[in-house]
Amino acid sequence: MGNALLDILDTRLNRVASTKGGEYAGSCPWCGGSDRFRVWPDAEHPGYWCRGCERTGDAIDYLRQYRHMTFREACEHLELVPKQEPKPRRGPTPKQANGAPNATWQSWGHVWIEHASRYLWSANGIHALDYLYHRGLTDETIKSARLGYSPKDRYEKPEWWGLTSIDTKAVFIPRGILIPWQAKGHLWNIRVRRANGSWDRYHAIAGSSNGLYGADNVTYRYPAIITEGEFDALILGQAIGAMSAVVATGSVKGSRAVQWVGLLALASQVLVAYDADIAGDENAPYWLSLLEQAKRWRPLWGDINQMAQDGVDLKAWATLGLYGLEEAV
Repeated sequence: MGNALLDILDTRLNRVASTKGGEYAGSCPWCGGSDRFRVWPDAEHPGYWCRGCERTGDAIDYLRQYRHMTFREACEHLELVPKQEPKPRRGPTPKQANGAPNATWQSWGHVWIEHASRYLWSANGIHALDYLYHRGLTDETIKSARLGYSPKDRYEKPEWWGLTSIDTKAVFIPRGILIPWQAKGHLWNIRVRRANGSWDRYHAIAGSSNGLYGADNVTYRYPAIITEGEFDALILGQAIGAMSAVVATGSVKGSRAVQWVGLLALASQVLVAYDADIAGDENAPYWLSLLEQAKRWRPLWGDINQMAQDGVDLKAWATLGLYGLEEAV
């Protein structure tokens, strides 16, 4: 169905990347634009997606949506033999719910967070604190998030964290900024933003669980914004205040457990503000397929923190996504 997809699309496309065997871009047959319509004709599952109107599908979907063919007519046009009318499409199945780390892990984790927080605000943590100021964070935001600093690489015994040698030979805590993930009265995750130049910029301490950063901010019938990184969530939350809950998944494939999907389903509206790159564009549709009230709200460039450092009015940008042009002006 790959080559067939290119043959039937009513728009001119240019190859722009090698993603999934070849990525093509052009104007959207539905909403226009210049290069918002993306097509992957040679992927394992060929398909298209528009960043503007969020149309998505494969060759059969296109013929049904754009040319108004029936399923059988579309299959005949593509010279396929349909076995039966397809069942309604459903989004991907969220991962099963997972629990917070064991009580020993959480207890020792809080000890480490307190220790790292004190070190951050000491004379020895001045360089780490300057880094957070450079990211645009205020003292109030840093303290509220319980950010801390580990001044050197450390290896601790697994049993101190309630783990065994089967889980890990040693619990590695690298030098860097400690970022605790707390939700529902539990400590789910501790991530460390490592020093610049490290091959793995973010490291989750062994035993961490799949949480949702800022989950406690999500409430029923209240808007939410999903970001990729914790610093994106912190700087945006600092800028918009109580206008919307802001959460972070830690990566484009993070926080997909069923309890976090269910929590976000309570929100009145959800903006998926993953980074403005290929990974962000490819993984944002996961949330769009599961949450009826969700839409992609792409950063103008880079990520939210980069926009903040470049002087973008984040509150106006978020207001435009949530309420439209009239409220943002």
